[in-house]
Amino acid sequence: KSTLTEIENAIPRVKGTVPYINEDTTKYDNSMKGVFYYCSNLKYIPCEIFKKQRNVIDFSFALAGCKRIVLDVDLTSEMFKGCTKAESFARTFYGCNGEISYDIFKDCINATVFSMCFAKGTWKSSRQTLGCFYHIFRNTKGRQFNSCFAHSTIDYMTEVFTGLKTAYDLSYCFYDSTIVYNIAEATHMSGMSNCDWSDM
Repeated sequence: KSTLTEIENAIPRVKGTVPYINEDTTKYDNSMKGVFYYCSNLKYIPCEIFKKQRNVIDFSFALAGCKRIVLDVDLTSEMFKGCTKAESFARTFYGCNGEISYDIFKDCINATVFSMCFAKGTWKSSRQTLGCFYHIFRNTKGRQFNSCFAHSTIDYMTEVFTGLKTAYDLSYCFYDSTIVYNIAEATHMSGMSNCDWSDM
């Protein structure tokens, strides 16, 4: 069990390739998979912690289980700035709490995997941001959203998937979640008519 409670500076930029084992194949990627996995005592991280990690492909499980960090709009607006090669955010914020910025994935133009990304969390919203997760996937190539918000409590939520044309798997996306706001608004999917739903 980690006793890490605070991180003062951003992580230095990952420059080379490091070994990474994929569930399907063995390959070499730049990965921050599980970098702070279940650091349950961690209370503070700087907003630029992952900023400009241009070579990192995988942020899966990066902050999973860090339940003492209270995420807010200021903290998450710059978190992945410049991370243009990032592809996977599976379980990145699993079990976390707080509020996520509209711009969190703004630069993540190659991101495709968001499976269980925000699962088992408690998510709040200030009304000025139009609700939790409003349009956050707008610049991504998001395809996999299975169990993305499963087992979560979500205070207020609108238009999460608006304009997203690449979604493929939304299975169990809101499974066993409590959403205070009207689910029809939260899952508004205008612009998704060209999606491939064959495996749904």
